[in-house]
Amino acid sequence: MTHPSPRADAQSRTVPPSRRRSAARRPAGIPAPAPSTRAPDAPPSTRADADGLLEAAALALMRKTIEMALTGDSRAMRLCHDRDAALRENRPIRFTLPEITTPADFPKATLAILQAVATDELTPREAAELSKPLAAHMQAVALADLAERVASLEQADDR
Repeated sequence: MTHPSPRADAQSRTVPPSRRRSAARRPAGIPAPAPSTRAPDAPPSTRADADGLLEAAALALMRKTIEMALTGDSRAMRLCHDRDAALRENRPIRFTLPEITTPADFPKATLAILQAVATDELTPREAAELSKPLAAHMQAVALADLAERVASLEQADDR
């Protein structure tokens, strides 16, 4: 004859049956999944489908948001302002740098950026953003130049 463990016996006396954990029950705080509303023979939907629907409606949604903002809706105004600021921040910078092929060319490029800021062709923020890829390119050119020098020294040493 098997006896229930003292722990199981204590649990059955202190915890009401509706609160007892069972193997099929979810832990507290984790909701049960919602029942599916899809027909069993429906094709699987994808995030791309949802993105496509939103993209198709984006123009109409933006027009409506602008209309609401123009009538004084403060939330719509905020949405329009945030969208405009994001577009301005991520727009391409139209600026031509001089060609950079050797480390000696970098002072020309930085001088061009400084002059563009001084003449209001670039904002200081745009100049800073433009300088990031310039710095990365400068490191790549300097590394290639260094590798070339080391190779030429090694060839001279082999002779």
